[in-house]
Order: sequence, then C-alpha cells, then structure tokens
Amino acid sequence: MALTTGNIALYVILGVLSAVTVIGNVISIVCFSKNLNISSSGDVFMLNLAVADLLIGLVSMPLTIVQEAFGGSFPLGLEVCRAWLLVDYTVCSASAFSIVLISHDRYLQIVKPHEHRVVTARKRLAMLVTSWILAFLVYGPAIVVWDVVPDICEARYQYESKEYTFVMAVVEFFVPFSVMTFLYVQVYRHAIAWRRRRTLRRPAPSVAASPERTQAIRKFNRRALPNCCRSVADETTTFHQYADDHKRRRPPNHPEMSEE
Repeated sequence: MALTTGNIALYVILGVLSAVTVIGNVISIVCFSKNLNISSSGDVFMLNLAVADLLIGLVSMPLTIVQEAFGGSFPLGLEVCRAWLLVDYTVCSASAFSIVLISHDRYLQIVKPHEHRVVTARKRLAMLVTSWILAFLVYGPAIVVWDVVPDICEARYQYESKEYTFVMAVVEFFVPFSVMTFLYVQVYRHAIAWRRRRTLRRPAPSVAASPERTQAIRKFNRRALPNCCRSVADETTTFHQYADDHKRRRPPNHPEMSEE
C-alpha cells in the first residue's frame, strides 16, 4: 500500500488516540488502586472499566493500525489474528458490561442505600468475574467455531450467520443501553421526589411559630439534616419565631410603613 500524506496523518491520529487511551487508563488504575476499598465501595467497577479500556489501547487499537497500514491485510499470522480478535471482542464487551455495573452501583447508592451497604466484597468480585465470562461468551465461541478470514483477519461468523450477528449485537449493545437507561431514569425520578419532599418539609415563614412547634422543627432538623446544616436551620427557625412574636406584640393601630 502506497503511503500518502492523508494515510500518514490518519495513522498518526490513531497512534495518538491509542497512546492517550493507554496513559489515561494507567493513571486511572494507579489512582483507584491507591484509594480502593473493595469492602465498602463500588470503585472496583471503575477499576475494572479502566483495565478493559487499557487492553483496548494496548492490544486492539495498535493492531488495527497495523492492519490498516498494510492495506487491510494482517501481516502477523493466523494464530496472532485469532488471539487478537478474541481479546478485541472480549475487552470491548467487558467495557460495555462494566458501564452497566457502574450504573447499577450508582442506582443502589442513591435509590436503595440500605441494599448498597450490605453488598459484600465477594459479591462485587463475583459480579466482575461474571461480566468477563459473559463478555467472552458473546463472541468468543463464534470466533473459535467459525474461525477467521485469514487474509483480512476478520471473524467469519458475521458472513456465515446474520442471525447470530444480530442477536449478539442486541446482547452487547441494546440490552446494556436499555438497562442503563432504566437505572438512570430511576435515579432521576428519585432525585426529583427527594427535592419535592425537602420543599414540602420546609416550614412556611408566614405561619406563627409557637414554642412547641419551634422545638418540634428543631428536633426534625437534627434528625433529617446533616451536621453542617443544623445550625443554619436552627438560626432560621429562631429568626422566624422572633418575627412572629414581634408581629403579635404590635399594637392594633400601629401605623404601617407606606411605600413612597
């Protein structure tokens, strides 16, 4: 294949993208590894996603550049071609499944925090192992059974069985996308409902605050609000109580200030 200015520019761009993918995910893996607490955090799913994307940057993208540089033919032999396709398809599927696991973990954290707290480290590791097994089963057996096209190093199943290709595309893309959409819609609805409850619980400033009601509001603030907000809420309640008492003590014929 003759090298042109356009081809060289394309290979340089692809090489830069591969390098950025590798460097970015290496940094992510180092950061998550230093602060990882598997027993109480879902960050292990983020670490798993970084590992899958790192393999894409190390294996999938460079060999794709090599194949494109040789005009679509694979110069490294049939065995390397099979291994490359197995790794390529598996890590891409594992990356998609990792995003689903992250979405599920965020859903539990926000919508069902009690269930999130009881998820053990063993269960998280079991979910990770299961995601990698499913990622291999999506395309791995098809690559082994139908083999590959030797010259262009492509999986033969996409030419042999259109039905299998369609079903696996649904499993790899549409099912994870649908699950993620459902989970984040639930998170959004929960956030809207939480905001409405906070608005309804907020005491109206125009209502006269009796000492008993003020004490009840302060007890509610101590139970429902974090420590950083309790003092502000108590001061606001005291201010409204003072305003109401001042209004009740005002003489009946007290002149109101008129607007100029």
